[in-house]
Amino acid sequence: MKRVVNTFLQLFDYLPQNVVLIAATNHSHIIDSALIRRFDVKLKLELPDKNKIKQLIDKTLNAGPFSLDREEGLRRL
Repeated sequence: MKRVVNTFLQLFDYLPQNVVLIAATNHSHIIDSALIRRFDVKLKLELPDKNKIKQLIDKTLNAGPFSLDREEGLRRL
């Protein structure tokens, strides 16, 4: 694992200034801090609550050719 981190760190140093690099992980706690420091902007996205999940499902159902018994089906989903 240490070799992988070292390789990433070296590659970061060779990136041109006009490059935008986007990375994502569900396991930020195991990423080497030297690698995390290379990123200028860090965003943390929280999981949606039940209300947000319902809104996302409603948007998906309204935007596509889906049919669902609204209340019962939505509650089960």
